[in-house]
Amino acid sequence: MTYYIDEPIHIVLEIQNKECKVLEILRSLNIDKFKLIDIRSHTKGSISHLLKLEPDHLRKILHSEIIKTKSRSYADTDYGIWIEGEGCNVCNTILSEGAFVISGANPKGDSFIYSFIAPNHDVFQNILHSLKKNGFNPKVLKVMKYRSSGRVLTEKQEIILWIALHSGFFDYPRKVKVEELARRLGISSSTFSEITRRGLRRLLEKYFSE
Repeated sequence: MTYYIDEPIHIVLEIQNKECKVLEILRSLNIDKFKLIDIRSHTKGSISHLLKLEPDHLRKILHSEIIKTKSRSYADTDYGIWIEGEGCNVCNTILSEGAFVISGANPKGDSFIYSFIAPNHDVFQNILHSLKKNGFNPKVLKVMKYRSSGRVLTEKQEIILWIALHSGFFDYPRKVKVEELARRLGISSSTFSEITRRGLRRLLEKYFSE
């Protein structure tokens, strides 16, 4: 994976996804409130989903015999759990095209909202085409395109900071950690930190010089 040097796009889609294995598992445990934090594919063909759950729901799933899970603390005040299993066509399509998921949520029924970043417009169109080909009817809720200002930052700095901003890196609490965002971008944590530090310094110098 390389830098998203084309024109990354932040997309939010709503999809009726009856194939979602995670949703099926959680419903069997009467868990109806969760957020999707990350999705990762494995060479063996399975997909891991990182979910944010309420503490009571987390304990329920940890004590369940339905699935084998590996849990971890996602942030100081949050709870996260990895669920690995067979991926559905939606997750496989997004990941296979080189996009990465920012978040997901299940507002009602089989409806699922996916927020993700695609490297460029062609990838975005490929994802839509593949989803429709697989029988889904994605509803585009938001499309935010990166557009270079070319004034203060280098191209790499601008793109990395744009992606960091839309991934929730600057939110409080942070929605994504340095290590996670760097991995998604295909760079080391130290490289990511250096790019953002230099970029923010340039922005501050420009701001305070005016």
